[in-house]
Amino acid sequence: KLKDSRVFQTDRIVQKMPVFGFSDEEIEMLRMLLKSFHKEGTAEEHQYPVTKRQRDIDNGRRLTVWYNCINCHQLEDRGGYVIALYEEKALAPPVLTGEGPKVQEPWLHGFLRSPTVIRPWLKVRMPTFSLTDEEISNITKYFLGLEKQDLALRDYAATPIDEKYLSPGKKLFESYQCAKCHPTGAVKLGEGVVAANLAPDLGLAARRLKPEWIVEWLRDPGKLQRDTNMPTFFYEAQAPDQTVFGGNSEEQIKALKAYVWSLGKRGTGVAIGK
Repeated sequence: KLKDSRVFQTDRIVQKMPVFGFSDEEIEMLRMLLKSFHKEGTAEEHQYPVTKRQRDIDNGRRLTVWYNCINCHQLEDRGGYVIALYEEKALAPPVLTGEGPKVQEPWLHGFLRSPTVIRPWLKVRMPTFSLTDEEISNITKYFLGLEKQDLALRDYAATPIDEKYLSPGKKLFESYQCAKCHPTGAVKLGEGVVAANLAPDLGLAARRLKPEWIVEWLRDPGKLQRDTNMPTFFYEAQAPDQTVFGGNSEEQIKALKAYVWSLGKRGTGVAIGK
């Protein structure tokens, strides 16, 4: 009936119901809705689990559709439709899957309220949507909920830096040529500097990224973001540079995290292409 409302029409019985052209998915949803009107209720396998976290996800998901975020950004393995217009995918808007564990909540709040430049070489820019505090909170909890995390207020500025890791971290930063892709200062394209090879300014790390995410990212970038250009330096927990911490990959990761975290705090700048 829902597929073709004229299916029961005869010479004697005229069907007045319009042909809506429902898809199979829409027909299934309507059937479940009609079944739910029965006094016996809906079968357990067809009930939707409404937990606090699921409500957070649903609220945020509606907002990202309403503001058309998924047109530019990939979220939950969907969206990012404008990427098809780019020959260089690295110059398209970034993937937002996994954003919850990645960025600090205060930074995300400030960015959604008034977007700032993270990758100055990109031509596309994030619009200012004039989101309310409630909407920003809903989007933040949506990002966190997707990764089974809850909103928690933290003082990221108080994250300690273990001084013993700074010098080894600087050596590894230079040894692994991190600044070749990650500028921490001015960027001048040309003369071997290609925009598609560049990555976000690490001078923003201490204000933008969560320290534990940096560790997980260094450990295995491809696990957190599919098709990333970031190389996996510590494949199978093996460190290429055996001169630092005896090649201990976990200690090297801690050292790199400490040094990266110190960049923004110390105002260190590494210019690229100058």
